[in-house]
Amino acid sequence: MRHVFALPSDPLKSYIDYYFIFENSTNNPLGVVDVFPSSNPSMVFTYGNKDIWECFDKGQKQKPSSDFALDTYVLKKRKFIGNNDFGIIVVCFKPWGIHNFIPLHIKEEAGQRILLKDLYSAKIEPLEDKLLYANNDAERLIAIESFLISILKNVPIDQRMQYACNIIKNSVGMEKIYDIAKSVDLSEKQFNRNFIETMGISPKLYSRLERFYFTIKRMKTEYDSLTQIALNAGYFDQSHFIREFKNFTQTTPLACQKNTKNTFFGHPLNF
Repeated sequence: MRHVFALPSDPLKSYIDYYFIFENSTNNPLGVVDVFPSSNPSMVFTYGNKDIWECFDKGQKQKPSSDFALDTYVLKKRKFIGNNDFGIIVVCFKPWGIHNFIPLHIKEEAGQRILLKDLYSAKIEPLEDKLLYANNDAERLIAIESFLISILKNVPIDQRMQYACNIIKNSVGMEKIYDIAKSVDLSEKQFNRNFIETMGISPKLYSRLERFYFTIKRMKTEYDSLTQIALNAGYFDQSHFIREFKNFTQTTPLACQKNTKNTFFGHPLNF
């Protein structure tokens, strides 16, 4: 299996954090990708073998995964399984950037997967062909960036909310909402309303996602105990950590740590 990260070109870097490419070769008959909750909305594009399935209930239930989709925010862990030769390209947006590319507001669709053909039906088939016949990653990313530029809108970004978003990210979700609102000269009620309008989710949920992402990344890359990781992330106690973790993953931190393989991203944990 192959993992590749790439940065967006200049016209898109204000809206997109990075691209992630996961590719399964014919030498590996079964590819598994676990997608963990993330504070970044994304678009997903596939190429090669389209026989990719999304699994539920510990793999007992499955449904075909859409080829091209918008993930407004991933709020529950997902598992995707594909056979033989397939590739997945994830466009990971900055939280404030997604509304420049879609004809809807994700505050009404948080945690949903929306087919791109339902949003841009005339543009998807030509893009599928370009990805199918592309010879390498560079050609695929050029095709995807051309598509994104063609749907790019000039939606003003609330600089105060962008600043607030960065405070939450840098504090790993531990900064109090009241204090963040005060730092941008808004009441807490006004701040919540403006944040949802800009990011699509509440600052409280965004903080929870940042805290969870911090813990899952540390579980993969460091050797601290789960108790220490929970304390570093600002959870009140071990039971709070376990409860929140189960809410996002339907499993415990310990079980997840034991079963975690190098085939997951959420979004990519080593970028």
